[in-house]
Amino acid sequence: MVKETILIVDDERFILRNLELLLTGRGYDVLLAASGREALERLAERPVSLIISDYKMPGMNGIDLLEEVHRLFPETIRVLITGCVNNETAIAAINKGHVYRYINKPWETE
Repeated sequence: MVKETILIVDDERFILRNLELLLTGRGYDVLLAASGREALERLAERPVSLIISDYKMPGMNGIDLLEEVHRLFPETIRVLITGCVNNETAIAAINKGHVYRYINKPWETE
């Protein structure tokens, strides 16, 4: 059985590591990226089933990244995580990034 691959994008190493441990423990193959640019480079090398991106990052923010991922890899499921909770961010994530889920930090591990 082939493992599903998930790309996690966050500029906070602690978040990357925690999500990596959680998801590899559940049987997923996990790739990490510390920026939007790095995420796009990883996607060009290897397709993923799911991308989980932080919103607030230097350079390209998560919504802009997910918008580009939607354009280049429309079959990839997109999830945005953020500590910046407001309606404008959620609406932009849905309209521009075509996100499947919007998750607030901190999140519940289920």
